[in-house]
Amino acid sequence: MQQYLQQDIQFLQGVGPKRADLLRQELNINTVDDLLTYYPYRYVDRSRFYKISEVTSDMPFIQIIGRIKSYATAGKGRGKRLVADFTDESGHMELVWFRGAKWIPENYPVGKELVVFGRPSVYQRKLNVVHPELEDPEKKACGQLQTTGGLLHPAAVCSFAGPIPYPYVSPSLPFSEHRLAQRAGVPGKRC
Repeated sequence: MQQYLQQDIQFLQGVGPKRADLLRQELNINTVDDLLTYYPYRYVDRSRFYKISEVTSDMPFIQIIGRIKSYATAGKGRGKRLVADFTDESGHMELVWFRGAKWIPENYPVGKELVVFGRPSVYQRKLNVVHPELEDPEKKACGQLQTTGGLLHPAAVCSFAGPIPYPYVSPSLPFSEHRLAQRAGVPGKRC
């Protein structure tokens, strides 16, 4: 058993050399034992969906199902941003991106039902979420890909029904986590 625990992480099924390098660089995980004793320090409950009318800016993270009503660009120069009017049956809020002004509307058209996940805030008396995670509710992955620096990893398995553990995710991370996952060779687990 001790010999197995000291085995290099790259030889674990599904890891391989590329992911092993990421695990070593980002999380200092070199052996199976390191992986088993790596404990997250924050839990985010993604089992609850809120209505926009229930959301306040002091909530740590929220998850809402609704539709994007429209897109607009605001600001100039470095302050230029894409703003989406997001609605559900109880109200509306803004979704804001400082990067991805072309990519977001192309991949998330107006009127499509989406799951939005992120940290709520208030700017100019308007409720918003900056760089939210967006998902199609029909294709929602059970094992969410979460970012720790540049590393993406499955944070839960399909049978896990409680809060999803993962290291703290900074709200300033790029919206295109899926692109990082593809480059790192980390597949999204689907139910």
